[in-house]
Amino acid sequence: DCSNPPPACIPDTDEIALYTETSYQGVCQTVGIGVYYGMIYVPDIDNDQVSSLLVGEDVYAILYQDNNLKGNYEVFTAEDPDLGDNTVGDDTVSSLEVQLMPDAPTAPILPAPFTEPEGSLIQIDWSGDAEEYYAKLLEDGQSIMIQDWSPETSFILGYLEDGDYTFNVTGRNIAGEAQNSMTFTIEPAPITQPATEMEALPSSTNNTTVTLT
Repeated sequence: DCSNPPPACIPDTDEIALYTETSYQGVCQTVGIGVYYGMIYVPDIDNDQVSSLLVGEDVYAILYQDNNLKGNYEVFTAEDPDLGDNTVGDDTVSSLEVQLMPDAPTAPILPAPFTEPEGSLIQIDWSGDAEEYYAKLLEDGQSIMIQDWSPETSFILGYLEDGDYTFNVTGRNIAGEAQNSMTFTIEPAPITQPATEMEALPSSTNNTTVTLT
């Protein structure tokens, strides 16, 4: 049987386990929630020795290549048997964080559907508990405007042509995503009749003649 033996360290739900070899082998160390500015705080594993890790279901880990949480880093929400094909790399970890996994965000709260006349400046604001948001405007099912991931909770859409629109917002954090949509209508600008010149008044036909004698 060439299969690997079971890992020597199994993390609790609020821990991670680090291993000096791939596939959760070698020297191992469980690490609880906290910030570790150097591997001196993880006594069983030296600097630049981490090759794989297990992650408890209630936490996530951030591994850094340099001391003091600096250099290239990577976020782990699940196990990884081989860091060699990761951003952080094999045998490069020098500091780390273990953080409690937050709840997934709830759906963003959007305004009620509305109707505005053409020529109105349209800005849509929303609220929510996500870390960042992605917003897009659709017309006839096609995306025509986007606001990329950011903490912003407002999107200035500008002056839109008449039509029916759908506005969609997705919020996310480390634990997941949630989205919500609303619709609104831009009505054609009212047509106004051009002003006409007042017709000239007719000349008076009731002339009075005064005769001097």
